[in-house]
Amino acid sequence: MSGASEDAIFVIFGNAVAHGAQDRRQGARHRLLLLIRADSLDSAATRASIVALQYGYQHLTMEKGDRLDITADEAQQDYLKSAISTAEQNGQAIIVYDEELPPNA
Repeated sequence: MSGASEDAIFVIFGNAVAHGAQDRRQGARHRLLLLIRADSLDSAATRASIVALQYGYQHLTMEKGDRLDITADEAQQDYLKSAISTAEQNGQAIIVYDEELPPNA
């Protein structure tokens, strides 16, 4: 994405607790990758907890974040292509890793 006035897609990596998430055990902690369109990493990080809640995850712990530097066409994995495309079109997307984390993770 180019131009100072355009938002970019930012990637926030963290973990959160399933609370109303589809096909997840309630109370289970999972790693999340959130893709959020924003004008800065700070803005994306501010929105990350709200986005996680919209998908049924609470108590988000953000571990790291950065501006996404590839397009959907450049992604090698289909799930990543889909998530990037969704974030480009809808302003947000989430990837939830299947493996449950220990409660204290």
